[in-house]
Amino acid sequence: MPLRKDNIFMKREDSELHREALRQGQEYSRKMVEEYDTLWGQPFWDYVRKSRAAWMAARLARAGAHGLRALDAGCGIGFTAFEAAASGLFSEIVALDMSGEALAIGEKLRAEQRRTQAAEIIKFVQGDFFMLQADAPFDVVYMHEVFEHIPSAEAVFAKARDLLAPGGFLMISTPNRDRLFNRLRVAAGRQRLLIDPFHVREYSFSEMAAARTGWRLEAATGRQLFDINCVAAPFAVAGNAARNFMEKALRVAAENRVVYRAGALCPGVSAEILVLFRKRADRG
Repeated sequence: MPLRKDNIFMKREDSELHREALRQGQEYSRKMVEEYDTLWGQPFWDYVRKSRAAWMAARLARAGAHGLRALDAGCGIGFTAFEAAASGLFSEIVALDMSGEALAIGEKLRAEQRRTQAAEIIKFVQGDFFMLQADAPFDVVYMHEVFEHIPSAEAVFAKARDLLAPGGFLMISTPNRDRLFNRLRVAAGRQRLLIDPFHVREYSFSEMAAARTGWRLEAATGRQLFDINCVAAPFAVAGNAARNFMEKALRVAAENRVVYRAGALCPGVSAEILVLFRKRADRG
């Protein structure tokens, strides 16, 4: 049974965060076909989504968690939701996104996977994370590649606290502002680059792993030593043949499991950050 929007969303449609969510949702909708074609079903990106979900599930399992109710905030096409559902730790996953186009693809993928019982626990819902009013608290809120699109980090933590049960978990994956490529640029006297120019803000590993009032950091790590989009940037002025050759060579170097896993060895310069927080019983 799909969740009813009028029962679970507030009506503060004029809020700054809501306006930004609408803008991001519209932009993301334009990328849906491209993302589905380039990320879904590609061996490396399938490995990435499995790896993210496995990292989260392993740490939740260590805490003795099971039968969990989760919110996938900014689920897109269900990039992580399907893998999280397959972990067996969750009884329900509410997959929330502003993009109707993204959710339509997610529903299509879910229909294709109905042979697996795991897909049945996913409920796709269109709406804004900051407007969401849960009828029951969640045990887990997670955001994969969404945090960097939100103007206020503290607003995310505050909203997650409201949505989570005592002792609940917040898991975030986000690009590392101080990844190796950006450190090299700074050393050369140049400005850092965003992995995606549509990002509002990117954070360093130390910022993401910092102590926060009302939260306990459970785990933090890095993934992927460098990002293909940024590494290829210096060759943008090269001729087509040279640029295509260099981008293909760099993609082979960047998009493989060894390089992805190696980010855990030096998370401060990795391209991706994974953090898991637990809500404290009090705000002290």
